[in-house]
Amino acid sequence: MLEEKAALYRLLDYICSTSGEWEVVFKTLLRSQNPCFKKDCNLNLHPLISSFIQQKLLYSHQAEALYHLGLGHNICVATPTASGKSLIYNLGVLNAFTLEPSTKALYIFPLKALAQDQAKKLQNLAKTIGLKIKVEIYDGDTSSWKRKKIRENPPDILITNPEMLHLGMLPHFHLWENFFKYLKFIVVDEVHTYRGIFGSHLAWVFRRLKRLCNYLGTNFQWIFCSATIANPLELVSQLTDISPVLIKESGAPKGELHFLVLRGLFNPAGACLKMLQQTKELGLRTIVFTKSRKMTELISMWASKRQSKVVPYRAGFLPIERRKIENSLFSGEINTVVSTSALELGVDIGKLDVCVLVGYPGSIMSLWQRIGRVGRSGRPSLVVYLGLEDSIDEYFLQHPKELLTAPLEKAVLNPFNPYILKQHLMCVLAEHTLSREEINKNGIAQTLEELWQEGRILRTQTGDFVSKEKNPQRKINLRGIGKRYNLFENNKWIGDIDGFRVYKETHPGAIYLHAGEEYLVEQIDEEHKVVILRKIRSTYYTRAIVEKQTTILEINRQQQWDNFYIFQGKLQITEQVIGYEKRKKGLNFLLGKVDLDLPKIEFETQGFWVKIPENTRCLVEQQNFHFMGGIHGLEHLLIGLLPLILLADRNDFGGISTPFHLQVEDAGVFIYDAYPGGAGLSEQAFEQIKYLLKRASKMLFACKCENGCPKCIQSPKCGSGNRPLDKRATKVILQDLLKIVSKNILKIQKIEKAKAKKVKVKVNLTKNFAVLDLETKLLAQEVGGWHKAHKMGISCVGVYFSEKDSIIFFQDSELQKLWELLLKQDLIVGFNILGFDFKVLQGSLKRNWYDLPTLDLLLEIKKKLGYRLSLDHLAQYTLNAQKKGNGLLAVKWWREGKIEKIIEYCKHDVFLTKELYLFGRKNGYLCFKNKAGQIVHVPVHWR
Repeated sequence: MLEEKAALYRLLDYICSTSGEWEVVFKTLLRSQNPCFKKDCNLNLHPLISSFIQQKLLYSHQAEALYHLGLGHNICVATPTASGKSLIYNLGVLNAFTLEPSTKALYIFPLKALAQDQAKKLQNLAKTIGLKIKVEIYDGDTSSWKRKKIRENPPDILITNPEMLHLGMLPHFHLWENFFKYLKFIVVDEVHTYRGIFGSHLAWVFRRLKRLCNYLGTNFQWIFCSATIANPLELVSQLTDISPVLIKESGAPKGELHFLVLRGLFNPAGACLKMLQQTKELGLRTIVFTKSRKMTELISMWASKRQSKVVPYRAGFLPIERRKIENSLFSGEINTVVSTSALELGVDIGKLDVCVLVGYPGSIMSLWQRIGRVGRSGRPSLVVYLGLEDSIDEYFLQHPKELLTAPLEKAVLNPFNPYILKQHLMCVLAEHTLSREEINKNGIAQTLEELWQEGRILRTQTGDFVSKEKNPQRKINLRGIGKRYNLFENNKWIGDIDGFRVYKETHPGAIYLHAGEEYLVEQIDEEHKVVILRKIRSTYYTRAIVEKQTTILEINRQQQWDNFYIFQGKLQITEQVIGYEKRKKGLNFLLGKVDLDLPKIEFETQGFWVKIPENTRCLVEQQNFHFMGGIHGLEHLLIGLLPLILLADRNDFGGISTPFHLQVEDAGVFIYDAYPGGAGLSEQAFEQIKYLLKRASKMLFACKCENGCPKCIQSPKCGSGNRPLDKRATKVILQDLLKIVSKNILKIQKIEKAKAKKVKVKVNLTKNFAVLDLETKLLAQEVGGWHKAHKMGISCVGVYFSEKDSIIFFQDSELQKLWELLLKQDLIVGFNILGFDFKVLQGSLKRNWYDLPTLDLLLEIKKKLGYRLSLDHLAQYTLNAQKKGNGLLAVKWWREGKIEKIIEYCKHDVFLTKELYLFGRKNGYLCFKNKAGQIVHVPVHWR
């Protein structure tokens, strides 16, 4: 330890004496603390356990936790990293096992790596004590043969993860009765990670587990372990509907810790690389935490060129890759690892000396988790915080002491997110029938009714709801809302990506980084949810250009200061990646832009929005400042600083600024949870908006730049390339808003206590609508596939206009006239119009076809059933009519010059589409024949 301490001081001297790469902003020493011991747990202990404890000695929080376990209480231990939480549940379970050999325990860890690590620790502990227990890991890496053996002969302690509990155990609960009948403990480690969307899913996984155990009459204890957060009891209550005993005062020792805050003078990543060179020469084992996957890959790639034994570590790696890295770190074969938050958790990777934080981790809780990775067993350690060019990093560079003194954030989740609730109710029905009592007690009758209307569950003649699918669990991604896309390079699977990030990060033409390698995205296969990559070496990087729109669906709460309003409620968000920029590496200058034609993503979520008063706009424009640039800067600034008050990062939020919003009737800045249904974040931010505005003003006026920079109003994730932005206008807006706030304190207090009024946007049935269908000159295989439909050419476009009650036909040369007529319609109806017709039209006339108010019957039916039905099939069983041709014949007729036949065929397809639309609009359903040969109804609600 003396050698490491000497090396650590040499590194400190080097950092503090070097001024070329960085500036030392703050330096402090956190002295070591003595632990508080307590020998007597006042428990009914087996002699073997008692003897071990007397030799080991327990910290005070460990003894207190074991005492409550002995009394049969549920407990939540919320103490810092490396404070010995795993010893608590392992001793508690082993003691129960010695007193009652039939005892079973279920351990749940958020990561497979943790499961592997804790299994080894548990077996070593049992061996040390002198006990023989059977421990098994049941996860995605367990073979089918091994899984069957585990089910047939359950172990004493089963270790798994949330995904395996959700996919492998709950759907087959009857196969696990021999295990769950004797279940006495459920251990949930790293419970602070179960927040946001992940936590909202887990709340229902735990409810499903409790429900099935209740049917067996099982009585068990919960043991929760968490990092130190502001609201551990509230989090556990939201997750499981129980209130455990909280143990939060740690008695574990803390080694001497040096804490430095540095400002990178040129390139923060370059400063990090220079520091890593020094840690290597001094033999100090180092972990670097970054804020993004891309940064992780870049730093490790650049560092590997200068020195050996540097590897990246992040989510998305294959299991075998992660295990290899973890083992190499523990053995010392690798002395430096660059990681995202994936290594924040308690995987034992050995004793580390230095922790480098490249950018603010996103929360004070994560900051202390990462700090806890070094200095274990009382060893001296060094933590270096290296600020990035980012608004929140700049804030802490100006107020560095707050990094160590700021209060911990709350963990927030939303179990009643409608998207998540519906997914898990489908699982509940598949696992065990819901009784009427359960439906009434939990207030889920309305949601079940909606699921039936959506065609996702079935209803019996007696009115009971039953599952439509055998395994609905397989369609749920617990760590997100969207489906996962698999990444393939040369027919080799290299990882996956969430469906809500796939267009932004892996759009065609994107440069994607994985495991230190660069890949060019060649294609997205929507049908099979696959992204095709090709390994390359590029001189540029890419950034997606995104267009966004929002509609206010419901106002839940509002705050008012004079003529300044802030609202919170439900929003509908429409996002579309319309292209991307190519930028030169290092120099960052623009090389060019590429247009893309990708599907829109629409979802409902929770958000808050600021109505900018007309007087404020006038103040900005009187000074000839750019008003849109000002509100855009305010949006970026607020999102960048939200992690100061929430356990979240800027990627958990989206934002939209508009100089005039029809529903707001003024300019507005919208900030929303970037997940369908919301994660509870924006509701909490709304309550602290005054505090957030003050912090934003303080940050903005402290930044010394003239026109706006990444430290204040520029955003690294801006979909419009940080254009337009006007820092001067943002200053005027913030000053004026805060002036209004300061004069009307009493008024806001009264309004906050007033009962919230809900305002719903009405959706009216369409009066003037058009029905569109077209035929092409070429076949898909002749142009290289359906994804190149824009090259197929147009032979004929047929459109029915309801106000004229007639069909008009258009040729290639008349598409501008068609566009102008469609702009006047309330709705354009088609069958596969979004997936095909608009793509073909885009190839002949560059217009924003996808911005038209469109109803795609094929897409609507697929949303309800999960699979496609043809126009011919729906027409046959709904209208007792059939098509008169197909696309192959239409191309043949074009080549033969038989345009009249094409027009007749197109006219009939337009007629069938129109009649299906009108039938569904009138009756609320269409008819089709299912696989069982029955004529059944699919509910439809045309909007």
